[in-house]
This record gives sequence, structure tokens and C-alpha cells, in this order.
Amino acid sequence: MISWTIDPMLHWPDVPNHRLAGFLGFIPEIIPGVLPAKAEIEVNYAHGGGWHPMEGFTMNEQGVLAYTDDPDMFPIAEGTNDHMETIRVYEHGWVSVKNADGFEVTRMD
Repeated sequence: MISWTIDPMLHWPDVPNHRLAGFLGFIPEIIPGVLPAKAEIEVNYAHGGGWHPMEGFTMNEQGVLAYTDDPDMFPIAEGTNDHMETIRVYEHGWVSVKNADGFEVTRMD
């Protein structure tokens, strides 16, 4: 099971956590943390296309995503599963999965 931290970087200090948590939608149910995150997305989000990583993103040590000519994206929530993966949820349905091999990003909307 994943324990989610809302606003891990304190980027939105004026937004109540319950409002930020609303951005998670069904993601905590889709990624409960039993299997590796990408496998759970593939199985539990099949109606949304499963896991399809998008290329071209960079991520700094704090988990801020960047894409050419777009504003930086700060994590709304993050959690770690038993498979040593850090899952971060961003605005507009972007989700990253980081593990020892690196990170990948997909859109879940």
C-alpha cells in the first residue's frame, strides 16, 4: 500500500491539502502498491490506455518535471511503494514513476 504525501515540496502553501488531494482522482486506487507501479497502471488503467511513457521530460532531484518550453511541474503528491519506486502525480494528469533505473512519465486523464 502506498502512503501518499500531499504537496511534498510545499509548492502550494495557500491551497488546502484536501483540495490538492482531489487532483489525485482514482490514481491511488489504480496504483495501490501491490505490484510495480507501471504494471498496476497497465492492468488497472487499461481503459485509459495502460502505461505509455512519454519522451522528452527531465526531472530534478526534488521531482520537478520539465519539458521543453513548458513551465516546470511540481508534484501534487508522491508516494513510495514496496518495490522501491517513487510515484509522483502532477497537474493535468501527469504521473512519473522513478526507480533505480531512472524515471518515466505518462499521462493519466
